Amino acid sequence: MNISSSEFWSKIDEGGENFWANLPEFPWTGELIDLLDRDYKDNWMILSSPSINPKCMSGKMKWLQNLLGKGFRQFMFTPAKYKRLL
Repeated sequence: MNISSSEFWSKIDEGGENFWANLPEFPWTGELIDLLDRDYKDNWMILSSPSINPKCMSGKMKWLQNLLGKGFRQFMFTPAKYKRLL
C-alpha cells in the first residue's frame, strides 16, 4: 500500500469505534457459529487482537454483541503475540 504502519493505523483510528463495530461479517459467519454451537456447545471462543486504540476493543465488543447478543461471553481480546499461549 506504500504507507507506513503508523499511517495505516491512523486511517483506521480515524473511524473510531464505529469502524470496528460496523465491519461486515463474512457470508458464512452464521453457519460457522451454528456449527460450533452444535458440535462444541460452550467449548469454543472468539479470540481477537485489538489495536492499541481503546476504541478498537469497544468496537469489537459491540460487533460481537450485535452478532451474538449482549450476553455472549465466549471471547478473549489479547495481543496477537499471546494468542499462541491459549
